[in-house]
Amino acid sequence: MIEPCRHAGRTIRVPCWGRPAWSSPRCLCIDLMILLFFVSCEKVIEVELNKNSPALVVEGHLSYNTPELEVRVTRTGNYFDTTAPGVVEDAGVYLEDPSGGQWQAGIDSSGVYRLSGLHPEPGVTYTLRVEDQGKSYTAQSTLPMPVRIDSIGYEYNRETRFLESGYRLLVFFSDPVSQQNYYRIRISRNGEETDRLGDLIVFDDSDFNGMSIQVRLRRQAFLPGDTAQVDLLSIDQSAWRYFTTLREVSGLNPGSPAPANPASNFDQGVLGYFSAWSGSGATIIIE
Repeated sequence: MIEPCRHAGRTIRVPCWGRPAWSSPRCLCIDLMILLFFVSCEKVIEVELNKNSPALVVEGHLSYNTPELEVRVTRTGNYFDTTAPGVVEDAGVYLEDPSGGQWQAGIDSSGVYRLSGLHPEPGVTYTLRVEDQGKSYTAQSTLPMPVRIDSIGYEYNRETRFLESGYRLLVFFSDPVSQQNYYRIRISRNGEETDRLGDLIVFDDSDFNGMSIQVRLRRQAFLPGDTAQVDLLSIDQSAWRYFTTLREVSGLNPGSPAPANPASNFDQGVLGYFSAWSGSGATIIIE
């Protein structure tokens, strides 16, 4: 599939998923129609488990922007049970840094463990430790530097066999050349974040390191008068691997392997993930 990318008045055609055969101009267009997958902190992870295999599930976010730690701790029951997973209300949830600092999060009325007033630093690897029923489980995540959105725009797309008509968002940013980067894109419409499994957006810069990027977000269609919010989140490799395998096991990726659990960065078989992230955002009104 070939997509055009406009740069300095010229139309350059490059493969959507392959490396360009040239290096100048340094611009790449990405169509994320088949990469749209994102999960919010509040989303319940559904895993393939039999009735004899309950497991602990931890979903942890350390935000550089807020800054705040949010952790949801649940326990799976019978896989065939239609009730929601039970919240673990008596877990010990701790954030640790390499210098020996340790902070304990408290649970709120919504069942989420929170910790505010933090000062996370990019480049530092943080440890999330969860204690449950006499056992201790840990995961680590390195906080990346934020990558700034240069601008966002939109274009009208006619109805096709696979897409409804409407305005689709365009995101422009410059990928840093000095390191490997991993990204999530979060989209909100009129103040409400899209959190469906099919709306997950995760990708890395393997094919466009150091380039100026235009990303087309074709899944979400907007109407005149809508307010669109786009957040570009920088995540580390372990979180990227979790979301990538989540896409595969949930059947969003063609040619997916047999169902299995997503690749967690927790030890001892805990499901879920811990992600330290930074981000930038932009808002636009569809006219």
